[in-house]
Amino acid sequence: MTAAVAAGLAAALVLGGVIDPLVLLPAVLLTQVLLAVAWFPALQASGPLGGRIVVLGAAGAADVAVLAADETRPMEHVAPVLAVAMLAALAHQLARRDGRGGLTRSLTATGAATVFACLGSAWLALDVSRDGTGLLVVGAVAAAAPAVVELARSRLGRPRWAGAVWAAAVTGVSAAAVAETTDLSLPVALATGAGAVVAARLAMLFAERAPVPHPLLPAALPPVLVAPVVYLLGRLLVG
Repeated sequence: MTAAVAAGLAAALVLGGVIDPLVLLPAVLLTQVLLAVAWFPALQASGPLGGRIVVLGAAGAADVAVLAADETRPMEHVAPVLAVAMLAALAHQLARRDGRGGLTRSLTATGAATVFACLGSAWLALDVSRDGTGLLVVGAVAAAAPAVVELARSRLGRPRWAGAVWAAAVTGVSAAAVAETTDLSLPVALATGAGAVVAARLAMLFAERAPVPHPLLPAALPPVLVAPVVYLLGRLLVG
């Protein structure tokens, strides 16, 4: 299930990036929704309904802010959205009527998920940047590669390090293919792919070590962590 969802999210992101930002938006929203669904049960956080409302409200606002922003600084309004969302997370804890058990864990889980979900809006920022489509394709493949390769590794009985090697290899091949078919240079594509696959692998490791592992978390967490890494590398290497 994890590998199928990861591959589906990557395909949706690539399709949206190739076609139009308004087609990309549903793919990004789906990723953010899956993160909100899986995050709270995986961390055993109390008050999950209110937490999900805060996370999804902030994520939707961040997506709109990115699409409405100046193309030269598409992420500039995400920080204010996060500031308001942190206040909403505190208000959620005050409004709880269940005794506020596990308040610290619930507040921490809500805050972390809100930050991750809003950072996922960087997929939309990539689509308006120079060479953004190529960067988006490389990042989407890198986000899905660890989960898909991990499934194959476990079924073949290969050592754990083999999954990381194959994920890097798949990402490298995709980066080379993107550099061949777009204006993105090969060094930039490979550097972006390397950063993205490391971020995706770290997200996978975190998801696997959650108190109660959730099958959707290893698929939804890598894309939202890969997006800001690819965006930052793109701004540094491409401009």
